[in-house]
Amino acid sequence: MPGLESRLAAFVLTLGSEILFLGDAGTTEPSRASRRIGLEWTNRYQARPWLAFDLDVAATRARFTEDDPAGRYIPGAPNLVLAAGMTVDEGIGWFGTTRLRYFGARPLTEDNSQQSRATALVNARLGYRFENGLRMQLDAFNLFDSKASQIDYFYASRLPGEPGGGVEDRHFHPAEPGPALHRRRQPVADRRQASATRPIGRAGACAAGPSRQSEEKKAPPKAAITETSHIWS
Repeated sequence: MPGLESRLAAFVLTLGSEILFLGDAGTTEPSRASRRIGLEWTNRYQARPWLAFDLDVAATRARFTEDDPAGRYIPGAPNLVLAAGMTVDEGIGWFGTTRLRYFGARPLTEDNSQQSRATALVNARLGYRFENGLRMQLDAFNLFDSKASQIDYFYASRLPGEPGGGVEDRHFHPAEPGPALHRRRQPVADRRQASATRPIGRAGACAAGPSRQSEEKKAPPKAAITETSHIWS
C-alpha cells in the first residue's frame, strides 16, 4: 500500500539482575535474573501530505529465570503495550495530534496473585505555526478523564488505628489530572474518605506516605494530597 511502512521484530532480552522498586522504602534494589521474550509491530501510514497515522504494539512475556517460592512474575512488567495516533500538520498554519496510550494489566506480586488494572489514556495537541518560526500550542492530557493509574504497587502501609505491622494493599499514582499517589482498597465498613497513611519500612521505620482512597461510596471521594516519599511525574 503506498504510504504505508510496517515492521515486525522479535526480541529476547536477558538481564543478569532485574531492578525492582520497593514501595515501602521508596528505593530500588537488584533482584533475580530475568528474561523477556516478545514481538514488536510498528506501523506508519502517510494518508495525505498533511495527514499521518501510526500504530505501535509490543507483546512481551517477562519472567524471572531463577526459581523462588515467591514466584517468577516480574512486578510492574506489562504483557501488552500499545500506542496509536493521528497527526495533522500543514507546515505553516494549523497542526494537531491525538494519541492513545495503552498498558495491559501488570502483575504487582511475584506470584501474580495481585494485578493492576489496564491503563488507557488519550492525549491531544492543537497548535498554530507562524512563518517567523514561532508557534502556539495547547496540550490536553487524559482527554476523557479516565480513572486510570500511571503505575501501581502492592505493599504494606498503615492507617491510624491499624495494626503496627500495617495492611498489605494496592497503592497507585493516578493519571492526570490526579495530583498525588493514592491507596485503593476493597470496600470496608465505615471507611468513607481518604486519610493519611504511613508505609511500613522493612526495618520498621515509618515515613510520610500515600493516601488511601475508599471505593465504598458510589460518588467518587475527594483525593487527599499528602507528602510522599516518592513522586512520579
